Amino acid sequence: MKQIEDKSLAVILAELKKVLDANIKGDIVELGCYKGETSIEIAKVLAIFSGGARRGCPKNVFTELSNQQDKQVKNIIQEKILGADRATGPEKLINKKLWLYDSFSGLPEKSKEDLSAIGESFQKGELFCTKAEVITKFAKANLPKPVIKKAWFSDLKPEDLPNEICFALLDGDFYDSIKTSLELIENNLTKNATIIIDDFANPALPGARQATEEWLTKIKSKTNSKPPQLKLQQLGALAIINMRNIV
Repeated sequence: MKQIEDKSLAVILAELKKVLDANIKGDIVELGCYKGETSIEIAKVLAIFSGGARRGCPKNVFTELSNQQDKQVKNIIQEKILGADRATGPEKLINKKLWLYDSFSGLPEKSKEDLSAIGESFQKGELFCTKAEVITKFAKANLPKPVIKKAWFSDLKPEDLPNEICFALLDGDFYDSIKTSLELIENNLTKNATIIIDDFANPALPGARQATEEWLTKIKSKTNSKPPQLKLQQLGALAIINMRNIV
């Protein structure tokens, strides 16, 4: 099963580029990395912005993508990120870490919020892969190894996350996983950080939307002393939340 569709991946990379262009404080986290397919593309972008293209990384890290990926994804990597000068990449270099989290035990049990007549294929134990698979994938791509934490999200502790987060991709599929992910990152988000929730508009996984909407309601109630500037945008199955004057 493909982790994220090509058009969604293009949106994710475009939103990441906005955060990196603005040099917003913090690191990048992905909760629910599965086989690391999306993680690899995020790492390519980070390598470009950290000067990897200037340090002699293989050219295919930046310009060659899987044949399964569409032109929109390739455009994000090749044109919008590398720009006209593909030999050097962006002039402003940054240094941000990529943190990956997954149970590496497949999907957990569903809660009642996840029940859907068309979502019966998402069962406990499905989407299983190993941490070693992800590590190998990064090594083969000649990309820096990210921080990888193997744990159920409910078992993660505050010290398991970076102190400051500028970009968070949440791909936990189920209500409890998304709810816990949002709670884990909430106090570590920096001003103008971006959160992307995959499957927000996937009718087979209704828990993702419910958990997100409940969290947004909570955040808005906590900021009632001043008008919150919080923007949620839905693009395909994704929800994009830009945090402004919230943290």
